Amino acid sequence: HLDTRVVADGTPVTRGQQIGTLGETGLLSSYPHLHFEVMREKAPGRRVLGGANWWQGMMQEDPNLFWAARPGRPTCANTGPPVTAAQGVLPITYPAACRG
Repeated sequence: HLDTRVVADGTPVTRGQQIGTLGETGLLSSYPHLHFEVMREKAPGRRVLGGANWWQGMMQEDPNLFWAARPGRPTCANTGPPVTAAQGVLPITYPAACRG
C-alpha cells in the first residue's frame, strides 16, 4: 500500500533509507498500512512491469527463509557484523536493535 516509490527496482538501499511513502492503495484498503512480502519472478521476464497487475508472473516466498543469521532465526539489527547481500540473496534483519 505504497503511495509513491522513492527507489527503482534493483537499486541497492541502506538501513533507514526511505524507499517509499505510505498510502491507501488497493481495493479494500481503508487506512494506511504495510505488508511485508518477499516475491520473485516465476521465470525471468514474466513479471508485469506496472499497473494493477504488477504481481502477475510473481511467486511469494516464505520470508523466514531469508533471515541474515540463518533460515527460521530472526536476526536483530545490532547482532554481528554489517549484513551484506550475496548475489541473489536477500538477508533480512529487524529494522531496529532488539532488547532483552
